[in-house]
Parts: sequence; C-alpha cells; structure tokens
Amino acid sequence: MSDDAAMLFAQLGGQMTAARRRIIDAIPRDGAFRVGTLWNHVRVEHPELGRATLFRTLRILQDMGLVERIAAGEDEGSYRWCAACAEGHHHHLRCVACGRDIVVRGDALRQLEDTLFRVTSAYDFAPVSHAVELAGRCARCWAPGARNAAFDTGARRHASRDDLA
Repeated sequence: MSDDAAMLFAQLGGQMTAARRRIIDAIPRDGAFRVGTLWNHVRVEHPELGRATLFRTLRILQDMGLVERIAAGEDEGSYRWCAACAEGHHHHLRCVACGRDIVVRGDALRQLEDTLFRVTSAYDFAPVSHAVELAGRCARCWAPGARNAAFDTGARRHASRDDLA
C-alpha cells in the first residue's frame, strides 16, 4: 500500500490489521474493480483471508470515503478506489475502454451542480443525495469524430473543455 493511502486510512480513524493491509494493497488505484476479481487476486496470495473479511474491509473503506460502489445489480458489484471521495464532493468520468477514472471538480463541477439544481427545480423535486458518473471513452481511447456521438442530435454543438471553464 502506498504510504499516502496508509496515512489517509489512519487519519480517518481506520484500525489497520494485517488482513486489511493485504486487501487494500490489492485494490487497483487507477479505475474500477469487481469484487470477484479482487477476491481471486487476494485469495491467490493470501488463502487464509476470508471472504467476509474482504466485504467488511470494503464496507469500512466505503464508510471512510476511500472506496465507492459504482455498480450494483444481481452480483456483488464494482467499486473504485477514490481518495478524492474523502476530499469532498465531486463526480466521475469513467472510460469504458481502459478503465480510467477522471474526477470532475472546480468550475466544471459547479456548472454541473447548477444544471442539476435547475433540473430538480423544474420538476419540483428535492433530492437528498446524488452521484454522477458518465461512462464513455477518454481522449486516449475514443475514435476521431466519436467523442460526443451519444449526445449528438445534429442540432447540438459539441462542447469542449474550454466551454466548461
């Protein structure tokens, strides 16, 4: 585990056990991971660890804001390491090709939050929480001309990052 992650865990009041350290060390820091994949990886190197320990550790990390669940369904779901979660409100852009996770902050976050407020107000809706994750392809993975294809209606202008500043 990186020293930064260990310090953050300790600062947030986590009790570091050898089992938790092994699980945290196995969590990828650069994108989403599936519980089953993490379990298979941990189990190979540390067969003494129980599956319940894995789930308890993920729950603790989630409560601390270091890991967040990003997909749920009939299976155990997917998670991502998110040290930014402990730093405050933000949203994510997730590349479906390479798994890259881009944290949305600053002016872009404020503009997105303003838009969400306008939408909820228009429907006379009072949200109690929200999370925004846009799945797509990052600049390294998208094909030329396909960047905003999901939103292109023919009349809509393609926004650039400069438009969000």
